[in-house]
Amino acid sequence: MLKIGEKCNKLPSDDYDISKEEALKEIKEYAGTQFGPELAEIFVEIMMNEH
Repeated sequence: MLKIGEKCNKLPSDDYDISKEEALKEIKEYAGTQFGPELAEIFVEIMMNEH
């Protein structure tokens, strides 16, 4: 869960400037390796429904 949070904290930084969509794509891509698959799925679902 902390790794997912770390990924999202880096979204608008100078060193790692990616869009929300790109970050969510990476989280889905690495679910099961870098991120817990169940947590990654829930997190992505919540973030996609956020306005």
